[in-house]
Amino acid sequence: LPGIRANLERYPSYTPSAVSILLGASGESGRQSRIHPPFFNHSLVNPKVIYMKNFWQNLTKPIFALAPMQDVTDCAFREIFAKYGRSSPLLNPPPQGEEIKIVPLPRGEGLGEGGFVMFTEFVNVDGLLHPEGFKRLKIDLEYTENQRPIVAQIWGRDPEKFYAAAKLIAQMGFDGVDINFGCPQDKEIAQKTCAALIREPELAGEIIEATIEGAKVNNPSQPPLMVSTSSPQALRGGDNHLPVSVKTRLGYSKTDEMQGWLTHLFKYPLAAITLHARTKQEKSKVPAHWEKIKEAVEIRDHMMIGVIARVSAGGGSASGTTSDEAILTPNRLSRPSDAFGARNDRTLIIGNGDIKSREEGLQRIKETGCDGVMVGRGAFGNPWLFRADNHQPSIEERLGIMLEHAELYEKMYKGIKSFVAMRKNFKAYISGFEGANELRAKLMETESAKEAQEVVRSFGFR
Repeated sequence: LPGIRANLERYPSYTPSAVSILLGASGESGRQSRIHPPFFNHSLVNPKVIYMKNFWQNLTKPIFALAPMQDVTDCAFREIFAKYGRSSPLLNPPPQGEEIKIVPLPRGEGLGEGGFVMFTEFVNVDGLLHPEGFKRLKIDLEYTENQRPIVAQIWGRDPEKFYAAAKLIAQMGFDGVDINFGCPQDKEIAQKTCAALIREPELAGEIIEATIEGAKVNNPSQPPLMVSTSSPQALRGGDNHLPVSVKTRLGYSKTDEMQGWLTHLFKYPLAAITLHARTKQEKSKVPAHWEKIKEAVEIRDHMMIGVIARVSAGGGSASGTTSDEAILTPNRLSRPSDAFGARNDRTLIIGNGDIKSREEGLQRIKETGCDGVMVGRGAFGNPWLFRADNHQPSIEERLGIMLEHAELYEKMYKGIKSFVAMRKNFKAYISGFEGANELRAKLMETESAKEAQEVVRSFGFR
């Protein structure tokens, strides 16, 4: 890739595996080996269609997002959600030999009545950049065109590896990159990653900068460390950048940490911040503090107004520079002077926590002024969640889609993932009718989609 060697000089401590990802193994020749790592699965790449950036600004509001959940929101789960939760066209690549066309992203067509975005399960950057790790993790980054806009979420601690991972994700055709600063689980906290980075804001900032730079879409005519500031979206996700977003929490130990943490995050040109309305320490043990989401919106809007006022008064940028170019450096990211200057270009705020229905999500949006909501546990067994027609599936329909989900899971992951992981979905699908407990208990013993189908039929359902 043009400019990669110059970028590697920024981070001289790149591991050999990270270098091989960006440059290809030494001694290999040919364009493909230089563009992709030697172990890369080319079937994951969709080079035929280029999607409009920044997709966040193209979404119809209110925005509804399906949360990234480890061992839950896999490709099969998302495909069922895409099929039954919204109506969106398949964007097929052009026939061989035809010119590549730029096509718009789905804008919440049909029953969705709002922007709909999905996230992958979170993927560790260290594993992603290791040849053996990539073989294991690539399955978590598979997606279909039905699932667009699709965002890859990554986690880790090393800015260098975030840079390389973001570049790889851009090559794989994702619509955005999301950084996990929110997972509160002990394993990740012990590695000083995810929500632990709330306590290291400077390192978190370096990670954001590196990810933004890595998320550039390859453009040979553009110098490797320079971006034009003629458009505010040059950094926040424009024609040459995938948009970068963050998922995080109110704070590490106390909710009043939110103001300082968010003020720090708003220094960076993030397309969106998904804010889980609890602290790391609270995990999911207490009700979500949705009043803090309203405060977060006020902080964002106050910062936006302040920047506009300073720019208007001084006739220049908020930082005092009038340079036509912003230089990305390891320690500082200069923002375009009007980064907050357009209401449709501000960092979006997506609230998260305890949303169980579309109606509840709409109410939270109305109460807080946030741009949308993200749903996690409320999506279990409920692919109709975001539909605006208040669809109430019959028992037969629910069971039929559950079996379709099981068959799709088995088709995608047989020999890769255990069918046991599918059982947690059975728990969610089977509830609210006579005999549900008994049926659920039997399904929890199944080892295949065929066995699940036989159990359902034994209870008198087709």
